[in-house]
Amino acid sequence: MNHNRLLESAKSHSSQTKGGLLWKCWKELSDLARHNRVVLLWVPGHSGIKGDEKADELARKGSSASYIGPEPAVGVSKTMVRSQVKEWVNAQHKEYWNNITRHQHGKIFIRESSAKLTRELLTLSRNKLRIIAGLLTGHCALKAHLIRMGLYNGDPNCRLCGRGAESAYHILCECEALDHRRQTVYGRPSMSPAEYSAHPAAGLYRLVQGSRVLESVL
Repeated sequence: MNHNRLLESAKSHSSQTKGGLLWKCWKELSDLARHNRVVLLWVPGHSGIKGDEKADELARKGSSASYIGPEPAVGVSKTMVRSQVKEWVNAQHKEYWNNITRHQHGKIFIRESSAKLTRELLTLSRNKLRIIAGLLTGHCALKAHLIRMGLYNGDPNCRLCGRGAESAYHILCECEALDHRRQTVYGRPSMSPAEYSAHPAAGLYRLVQGSRVLESVL
């Protein structure tokens, strides 16, 4: 052995060595000592000592071979593991969301997974969350969705402006009756889906709060 501290650790035979490579070495030496006299000595490394040179040769050979054993070949911190798992999950989620052919309205307003958006939505009341999620996904009590579900067969036009089908996209991006509200909430009378994603989701509730679009037509 060419490290004095490692030698001292082996001599101590502490319980902390159990389960590690040092413990395996200790067991091998114990088995060898049953029929042989074994003495552990520290020797200077790379000084031409035959046994030490052989140990170095075996170490180089072992490092170039495929790793075998329960211990990790390279120590990895829990923080690194969590980070890698999180990145993998996000990548899988993004790939799924990009490749899915359904939820076209939702994909317009929710372009990718966002931990920030998730945290914000979870702080809202159930009623606000229901309304905002409905506007973002298009699955809400607006006429266009109700007609698609076979629950409404009346006038499909917007109750606020009377122009265009009353869909979530129309309410958020096209309805002229909400221009003043957009100006108040977002500082501009018209908004694109990409511009909505750059603002807190709670603004969507403020945009439609008190308007007739929240009233049921059924």
